[in-house]
Amino acid sequence: MLPDGDPLAAIEGPINALTLDTDLLGPVTISGAGAGRIETGFALLADILAIHAQSQPPRFRR
Repeated sequence: MLPDGDPLAAIEGPINALTLDTDLLGPVTISGAGAGRIETGFALLADILAIHAQSQPPRFRR
């Protein structure tokens, strides 16, 4: 797991967090509320459908 001093170790519940390692500032952690179960599920479904649509050859009507 993460060391106790890592900012991500304190994240609990439906909170999203990301640590960016920058040249100028060093590690920068940002966090905030997650989108929610329904919103996340809808976004995942939309992504899967988009990937599927891109993988299909074009269909021509006769």
